[in-house]
Amino acid sequence: MKFGKQLGKGAIRRWVAFYINYNLVKTTLGGEGESNARAENASQQEQQLRGPRSVSDSFAAALQSEVHRCSSFFVEKVEELEALVKRGEGTESTDEQLAEACLEVLELRRFAFLNCMAIVKVVKKRNKVLRDAIASGKVEEISALSVLMHQSFFSCPRFGALVGTAESVFLGLSEAKTGEEGAASSWTSHGPIRRTRALGRLTVVLDLDQTMILCLAQSKILSLSRSREAEENVKSLQFWNVRMEHVRYPVKVFIRPGLREFLRGLASMNVDVIVFTAGIEAYARPILDKIEAFASIKFLRRLYRNSTTRTEQYNTVKDLSTLDLDLARTVLLDDNPMSFSLQPNNGVPVMPFSPLVSEQEGYLVQLLPVLEACEREPDVRPFLRQKYKMHGWFTQLGVHCPEEEQGERPGLQSLVRDFAQQIPVHHGTTSMPPSPRRLRMA
Repeated sequence: MKFGKQLGKGAIRRWVAFYINYNLVKTTLGGEGESNARAENASQQEQQLRGPRSVSDSFAAALQSEVHRCSSFFVEKVEELEALVKRGEGTESTDEQLAEACLEVLELRRFAFLNCMAIVKVVKKRNKVLRDAIASGKVEEISALSVLMHQSFFSCPRFGALVGTAESVFLGLSEAKTGEEGAASSWTSHGPIRRTRALGRLTVVLDLDQTMILCLAQSKILSLSRSREAEENVKSLQFWNVRMEHVRYPVKVFIRPGLREFLRGLASMNVDVIVFTAGIEAYARPILDKIEAFASIKFLRRLYRNSTTRTEQYNTVKDLSTLDLDLARTVLLDDNPMSFSLQPNNGVPVMPFSPLVSEQEGYLVQLLPVLEACEREPDVRPFLRQKYKMHGWFTQLGVHCPEEEQGERPGLQSLVRDFAQQIPVHHGTTSMPPSPRRLRMA
């Protein structure tokens, strides 16, 4: 089934006007409604008539309009549901009213996932249609991640907290019903109370290249100067000339905007920070020395290429299980998702740092709320699994990775269904969200 039909089939009816119109955006590329071969010919004819730049601009304008409408609705809905859940946790609402609000939170999670998938699919289609123009430099390739990173429905710590509250509410309602002892949460007349326990320190594992810095040879810098935009971006970046024992001449190392503020933000949190790079020690050590002095911080550990693991899919996978860490309290930030393919639910995908792209200084700092949310979680894996869906991403690409360390909380789906059956059906209430398996297939 084509994705446009999948999206239409999986959409929540009452919110259908706020989904990204995948087919509308795709029509800007030409060839809509044709077979694959005819669609490609139609797209090529469209480019010949209008020019690849015009096609690219039309696509960008359509996508921006769709994303803006979707994101605005999502933000409004999060605020509305926050108020409903907060009111429901008080004494003025019944358990059924609170459960109904929490069901809608889980439906909104499904809404966010389908729209993220729409962007991934349509950007992939755009790059395929314009591949010749991209190869010749007439237009630039874009990444779905660069579009998604700034959207509320992709990265919203408030919504992540709201989903956690919704799940806790269902667990609390269940324990009030069964009288079960020793559970993670309990129910009182004032709502769910999660039993707190001392958490081990969160370990944040950072990649080096294209996450914190970018190292370029002089020949590469000269080639970039052929593009005025790239040349201006390069000139605006801070850099170091770093000497390395295995290289005859100093190497230019560009600093990602906002790196100092990001590292100092980590230092102010109750976390341990480790660097894990696929680079060799002779290359990475002098750069890390510079970073520590630059940010006035100290990395707890430094791990180099000899600590990586070779798999069938990738030569330098960062296997966190070899580091003697509690994986429930470990997060890996890396621009290359293959680095965390052995632990997909511990990974935070980072937009690659490139001099070809003008980047706001706030990008790295915008990741701090995600890490703060992880610091509060007893186990980061369910949180990151819900937020980034990396296991499903690997599955779609055909990359083998181990079974998820932690799936949905035991019995949560059946528990949600039980409460859904108790809620009277009326205008504005829809069926339950699909199971996690159906979500991944959507």
